[in-house]
Amino acid sequence: MKTRLDDWIDPRHLSETAIAAAAARFAADPYQTIWFDNFLLEPRLEALRALYEGDGVFGPWFGLFDPTTEARLRFVDAEEFAAAPDERRFEQETVLTGAPPTRPLAHGYIVHQQFLSFCRKEPLRRFLERITGCDPISVHSFQSRITGPGHYVRPHNDSDSRRRLCLILYPGRAWSPNHGGLFQQFHPDGRTRRLEPQPNRLVVFRVSTDSLHEVEPVAAEAPPRWGYTVWMGEPTDGAAVRETPGQGQR
Repeated sequence: MKTRLDDWIDPRHLSETAIAAAAARFAADPYQTIWFDNFLLEPRLEALRALYEGDGVFGPWFGLFDPTTEARLRFVDAEEFAAAPDERRFEQETVLTGAPPTRPLAHGYIVHQQFLSFCRKEPLRRFLERITGCDPISVHSFQSRITGPGHYVRPHNDSDSRRRLCLILYPGRAWSPNHGGLFQQFHPDGRTRRLEPQPNRLVVFRVSTDSLHEVEPVAAEAPPRWGYTVWMGEPTDGAAVRETPGQGQR
């Protein structure tokens, strides 16, 4: 059965008028970014949310800046992260490691796999190309994360010669200004922009050495922040559930 965009995406984003307007917004944006609110159809979104509510297993993830490695990042255990000076702490969150061992066919995990399959299909590729002017080719890698209270990801650019676009979906149920966890972008000329991780918002940006961004710390009283990232570009054979997020830099 052929996959259609309106199997997953709210039709308000799919008309010729909406696509043309989105392309104009992207072309005019100094950060080479666009975002869509109410992006997924509600039943699809609700099914994907189950991944974060028990149908996926998430484990702790700690990263340090390390100029001695080619990627400039090194992923470590909690003890080494805690012992490192603050200026070397790049990332603290939890990431998807798989399905629950006792429920390998959990519904939310299956929908997660279906969503990745949808991202690899020609219709989404052409939709993104019409808006960004960039042919994203396929899924390069992906990450499902939960950024809990006090967690963060410090400035980095995701740059990789095989990556072209980054898609970030926020499937969370609620967000308010006191929750923190904003997505902040840094322009080479010194400007910054902060985007709210509103439920069912999709952010798309072109990956380059200039696409510097971070996830601000989540507030102590906030619910966990859910994020789903797909990097589009040349596919990586046997891509892991979680890959290092490019060449992190301050």
